[in-house]
Amino acid sequence: MAELRGAVASVEQGLNGRLFLGRQDGFDLEQFCGGEPLDRDILLRWRDSLARRGQEMVKRGIPYVFFIVPDAPSVYPEDLPRSLAKRLRPPGEVFLEAMGDIEGVTFVYPLAELRGAKGGLEVYRKTDSHWTSYGSYIGYRSLMRVAGQLVHHAPVRAVDLQFSLRKSYGDLGCQMQPEQSEEIPISSILSRDVKAARQFDGVGRLTATESSCDGTGVPRKALFFRDSFMTDLAPYVARSFSDLLTIGSTTRVLMDAVDDWGAHLVVSEVAERKLGFYETDHQLEGFEALYSVDYKSVLGKRLLQARIMLASDPAAAASLIRDDAHQFGGNAGQAFSAALVFEAAGLIDLADDLARCAVRLRPSQGSYLALAARTSLACGQTKQAADFAEASVIAAPFNGYFHELYVYCLLQIGKQAAALKAAETALAHMEDHPNLFYWASVLHASATETEMALSRIRCATKLDPVNPAYREQLLRVCDSVAAE
Repeated sequence: MAELRGAVASVEQGLNGRLFLGRQDGFDLEQFCGGEPLDRDILLRWRDSLARRGQEMVKRGIPYVFFIVPDAPSVYPEDLPRSLAKRLRPPGEVFLEAMGDIEGVTFVYPLAELRGAKGGLEVYRKTDSHWTSYGSYIGYRSLMRVAGQLVHHAPVRAVDLQFSLRKSYGDLGCQMQPEQSEEIPISSILSRDVKAARQFDGVGRLTATESSCDGTGVPRKALFFRDSFMTDLAPYVARSFSDLLTIGSTTRVLMDAVDDWGAHLVVSEVAERKLGFYETDHQLEGFEALYSVDYKSVLGKRLLQARIMLASDPAAAASLIRDDAHQFGGNAGQAFSAALVFEAAGLIDLADDLARCAVRLRPSQGSYLALAARTSLACGQTKQAADFAEASVIAAPFNGYFHELYVYCLLQIGKQAAALKAAETALAHMEDHPNLFYWASVLHASATETEMALSRIRCATKLDPVNPAYREQLLRVCDSVAAE
């Protein structure tokens, strides 16, 4: 399993030869070690998102565990540089206090267990920003102590392990001059073999891996949404269940993967450092659109290159695959991915043709239906867009983006009352998508229901207080209330 990491921007030299991650992808050690490591607005969004996830899992009868992996500064505060040893509380503790009890969500944060395991084998690497395979076993035991009460599993016992030491240059040690290395414990697991994994590669660093293991006793499928800490954790988890699917690097939960794969247990494994960032679950691309596209063939490799270029230069990305457009129509995933490229480059007719190809091949995929709704709108085919959007909501009722798109399409064909009903129906089971609150406010205001309009836009601004469209709507509604 590949480790999914961004570039390390800086390293801090700690005490006792320990290095700490200084900055990486928005992470800042000084903020992590401050008295207020997590923004209040982020915590509110996390809680609303987890509450909705819990509801979805309860409906399906699937246990859901939110597993926070402590970062090295929390486990080794005594080794922090003296200038940073001012932290009041680890961010994981702040996060859990803000979450409280959420129905359908079980939290695991093995900070005490990892601190208690210090003194023998290293639980975290001194030259790397991750735990060791021994530390990951301590985390695994804490996780399975809880998860084992929720679903049957076959535990990996300490007697099944042998550890040996290996010289290693970590992601922090290799940044130093001269480079710093260390001897790290590597585990060998003596029980149960894991069958060859199947890997799905998405755009950028996205990877999903599927494996299976005989001898676990009872068929149970575990689904982990993960980050790079899963690299050392996966060998233990893979031997605990008959089947394991890991999806990363993400803090999202892809409900289409939960449903299509038939998981008995769902776990979000999130590094403590990532609690300060929020990624909405309500996006266009689901599991199939992200991970089941053929990017390995000759044609697929060109498409992947275009997808990677898309954010920086849509026109160049489209030019790269323009001559291949007719070849994408026979593969739903490739058709969808190519349609995204052409849509961004303004080649709407091409995008619409390919989006419809994807729908014809996979008519029950919400992502493909939603993209077809978008391209139909851009082509002025508003009635067809509304039909596609309605179908996407039916296919994936847990995705707020699809609901929002359907509301917008209904507005475009003049069905304001139906749009308001659709928005409020979605909000009855989905309170973590601010755009739905925004459109509900707009629609209530249009119907001169100013109190409801005010209530809805306040919810939107609570979730996303810096969104200028929300603030402008709040001012308009407040003016209307004042004028009454």
